Amino acid sequence: MLKQLLAVVTVLSFSPALAEEPADDPATAAMTAYRLGDHETARRLSSQRCVRNVADGCALYGDLLRQGLGGSQSLTRAANAYDRGCRTGRDGRACAALGALHNRGVDGVPDLAKAQDAYQRACDLDSTAGCAGLGNLLFTGLFGAPERREGLALLRATCADGYEWSCERVEALGQSRRP
Repeated sequence: MLKQLLAVVTVLSFSPALAEEPADDPATAAMTAYRLGDHETARRLSSQRCVRNVADGCALYGDLLRQGLGGSQSLTRAANAYDRGCRTGRDGRACAALGALHNRGVDGVPDLAKAQDAYQRACDLDSTAGCAGLGNLLFTGLFGAPERREGLALLRATCADGYEWSCERVEALGQSRRP
């Protein structure tokens, strides 16, 4: 009996089908298509993932919509995809992208309240880009009274984390990178 059990375990452990990752993994397939420049396929696959509330699918789908890759550009649909990834999937990258989109204006008019909310969510999810965007809004007072100390602290922290935009922004604001 022991020999039969060992034989079955040995066969299963060396089975190539069990050792390989599925070739049709949707997340891998969407990113692979994107990296290879097959934006239509990346858009289709990421859209399918976003509809199923898969956060990374929503973030990629939003990027493709925002840039007009693999189809027509739609900032409104990009914002919706980012929002879905941010709120449903709690994806910091999607939240940060949503903040940036609202900061610039989805329809040409910035909505700084929505930008601040999305950046705060991103920062709460440990997104460096989200914390940097929030820090910039707070420091400059683009939405309400400036909160320079808190804004500068966020910008410096993200600069220290290697986020170059934050380092450049701190210097552009006439501040030192270090406290």
